[in-house]
Amino acid sequence: MSNSMESAGIVAGKTAVYGGAATAVASGMSLSEMGIVVGAVVGLLGLIFGQYWAWRRDERQRAEVIERKAERELRMSLMRASGRPIYHQDTDLGKLEAEQ
Repeated sequence: MSNSMESAGIVAGKTAVYGGAATAVASGMSLSEMGIVVGAVVGLLGLIFGQYWAWRRDERQRAEVIERKAERELRMSLMRASGRPIYHQDTDLGKLEAEQ
């Protein structure tokens, strides 16, 4: 018998054992106990996904800060080289200051 056939048999056996154990536990629970378990699992998944999404938001904000800092440094170097102010085009504050 090949090595892959043996490992497939082991995986199938483990899956059957775990599936049988889960079925035995689930069939022994009352409806309220199942609700408690499902609620705990949903709460735990909510915590995990909430932390993941917060981490992703932090990464996006960190990248935005790096971009803004690079843009600010570029504008400062252009202003030093030309002697004229270089306004940020994201807002109209530069145009308002130029009009006054």
